[in-house]
Amino acid sequence: MKYEKLNKPKRIYLGLEILRMFFSFSILFFRCMNKRIFTRKFYNNVSEVVSVGLNTFFIMAFYFSYNTFISKNINRIKERFKRLLIPYILWPIII
Repeated sequence: MKYEKLNKPKRIYLGLEILRMFFSFSILFFRCMNKRIFTRKFYNNVSEVVSVGLNTFFIMAFYFSYNTFISKNINRIKERFKRLLIPYILWPIII
């Protein structure tokens, strides 16, 4: 029974993947753009897209992690928190 769950193919949500790609590109563009080159109106429009993109990333993260939290698989939840929290603990110490 366990092996059947491990080999189960993941569903790919094409619309969400395209949204993720678009918003990640817009966030990178916003962070790297030179404010002096572009007009204030363009800058404000890009900042609105970036704020929508960041909110969408948070919603998608909770949507895809819902099954993990609802299944109450404690080991998987611990692994997830280790993967997320260790960089936030180690990098400040290193820096």
